[in-house]
Amino acid sequence: SSARTRVSPEEILEAHERMERFIERVVAHYQPNPKRIIGIGFSQGGALLASLSLRRPELFHGVALLASFIPAVSFNDPR
Repeated sequence: SSARTRVSPEEILEAHERMERFIERVVAHYQPNPKRIIGIGFSQGGALLASLSLRRPELFHGVALLASFIPAVSFNDPR
């Protein structure tokens, strides 16, 4: 069987929702200074971070992407 290399837009949006809930729980628990919330992502994690930060910019003060890309779904999110 061949390895699966593409992720569907639905899977990306589902990952966004899981990551949003995680970030919201961490922020509620630790109550960090909002100006100190920086997202850092590498490769596919960077792609998730890139699209999430475009969709929910209020979650981050800044982001750093390493060897990454911005998925097309970031620009076509129907929500």
